[in-house]
Amino acid sequence: MSLSLDSIVAFVLPWKFSLAVALACGSAVIIYLRGAYAQWRAGEGPGTLRIASFLAGVLAIYAVLQTRLDYWALHTFFMHRTQHLAVHHLGPFLIALSAPAATLVRGTPTAVRERVFAPIWRVPTVRRAYGIVQQPLIATALFLGIGAFWLMPQHHFHAMLSDFNYNAMNWSLLVDGLFFWWMMLEPSHRGLQGAPGYGTRILMQWVVIMALIGMGFPIMYSEHTLYPVYAICGRIWAIDPLMDQAFGGAITWMPTTIVSAMAAVILLGRWMRASGPNRPLFNSSLAVSHTPSL
Repeated sequence: MSLSLDSIVAFVLPWKFSLAVALACGSAVIIYLRGAYAQWRAGEGPGTLRIASFLAGVLAIYAVLQTRLDYWALHTFFMHRTQHLAVHHLGPFLIALSAPAATLVRGTPTAVRERVFAPIWRVPTVRRAYGIVQQPLIATALFLGIGAFWLMPQHHFHAMLSDFNYNAMNWSLLVDGLFFWWMMLEPSHRGLQGAPGYGTRILMQWVVIMALIGMGFPIMYSEHTLYPVYAICGRIWAIDPLMDQAFGGAITWMPTTIVSAMAAVILLGRWMRASGPNRPLFNSSLAVSHTPSL
């Protein structure tokens, strides 16, 4: 199939333009690059790999929500699962892996940082709520539970036929993914009191891997059509419904568990390099402070 400029433009242009997605992704890139430039001028900018990781994460999220991939996800189950792989796993994972906190804080305009974000963060209820959702058990339950909720055939059916539910599905997965992977890949414990230890985080990844396999296998090997909504929406390719479903089930657990396995390896490497032999490994106190001081 030959590629033309028109076909490339048609693929890249938003299927259904979302101002929220455009602002979120565009602002994240601008603020990050602004912060990186300020850090470089001070002789402490992020390395090339960290920059590439952050930009790749944002691009992956934008691509599956605003390009033709979004249209494909509405009409094919395995592309839908690819979309959620990007918004819940790979995109947030790459963003968190870049350790962007200091760069984002540096790039945020002072007026916005001091008049908007700082007052919000100083509200006790906000800090308490953040601490609760970042507890290991709750964070793991939310990460798996939100994904499982939208995979249930009855909820999936309504989400794919309603713009409001469809957007709620994607945004809930994206926000939860960012919270989860931010906690997972927070660099070491420098200045963090009560952050989950490396052992706890690796255990969380093991639980996630087992649960994702448990979600994906029944879908992959089902002999019945679990998601008839795609027959209503109309599949864009001539693919057997059960084959489409099997591919989607495989995507539900294979690449997602690879992401979790990579995270576990990264955490294990950091654990082995960590200084301070008496550092607690399984502390899950509510006093979590993953966000740098504003």
